[in-house]
Amino acid sequence: MRVVAVTVDPVRLSFLGALLRDAGIGSVVLDAHIAAVEGGIGAFPRRLAVAAADEAAALAVLREAGEMPAGNTVPPPSVAASAIPTDPAPAAEAPTDATPDGETAADEAPAA
Repeated sequence: MRVVAVTVDPVRLSFLGALLRDAGIGSVVLDAHIAAVEGGIGAFPRRLAVAAADEAAALAVLREAGEMPAGNTVPPPSVAASAIPTDPAPAAEAPTDATPDGETAADEAPAA
């Protein structure tokens, strides 16, 4: 099996599958179950795969339909993968109830 498309968009995935089906090329959706389990937040993209013998024909169909840039033999990058930051932002400091002199409210004696 060869992956010809990667997407988090189920509508686009259905469209691409229909394009291939109309061209007589069988395809299978990989990762559909994990994508369903994650609740549709786009963390796990679905992959559309075809038989290795049909890869060139499938890529030609997708290119002709404008779903893949001309000359591109690699599936387009996943939207979800590009949305994940590679360098996470620093965590915000937790608020404290410290007074300016460094003592906390718990350290102070109760007012009478």
